[in-house]
Amino acid sequence: MTDPGSRSPDCAQVTVDLAALGRNYETMRDKSGMAEAAAVIKADAYGLGMTQIVPKLLAMGCQSFFVALEKEGYAARDLAPDADIYVLNGLPAGAARNFAEAGLRPCLISLEQIAEWQDYCRAHGAHPACVFVDTGFNRLGLDEAEVQTLASDPSLFEDWTLALVASHLACADDTEHPMNRAQLEKFRFARDLLPDAPASLANSGGVLLGPDYCFDMTRIGISLYGGPRMAG
Repeated sequence: MTDPGSRSPDCAQVTVDLAALGRNYETMRDKSGMAEAAAVIKADAYGLGMTQIVPKLLAMGCQSFFVALEKEGYAARDLAPDADIYVLNGLPAGAARNFAEAGLRPCLISLEQIAEWQDYCRAHGAHPACVFVDTGFNRLGLDEAEVQTLASDPSLFEDWTLALVASHLACADDTEHPMNRAQLEKFRFARDLLPDAPASLANSGGVLLGPDYCFDMTRIGISLYGGPRMAG
């Protein structure tokens, strides 16, 4: 953040408590059990400044990060040269080369994106990516029919590396919401259809639903920054 001393007295200022952020990460990492605790740093780390947040998380041992947009991925890569960086909004058309050269892992959200990634990897060598399935969030991801299509044709997984199978919980902030269990079962079903790979379902609220939701990797977002779900 900008040095407070360089601001005029009438400017609003924000001070980020990195020690508190570190404690939040430790808490959610502990609640994740055996799963890897990845950090969500989209929207410039929820507006707090990626340039501050990423080095702190690296120092805490975080090795995987999620951003929303391609440009955020490049910014994160500059700060974390050796980390795994996933781009949640998928692979923009024509961007496979840029993703691969930057070491970004697209969350592939359609059969068309899978085909584009596969075509690039077939020509230039295998690169890792995530397959993102829609289990009820109804925003991003392969629907059930697309998962069935993908599962029925093993050749669609040739020439690239399936690094992660993921989905997003729609109602995890409400621990009693029936959608949580419904999405868990849909995710298990999709995971069983696809080739063996690490799995990720739980966001911050999902971690607090218990170990059934944590799988191999959790994605810590709002709770990392002291959001209300931290109270759980």
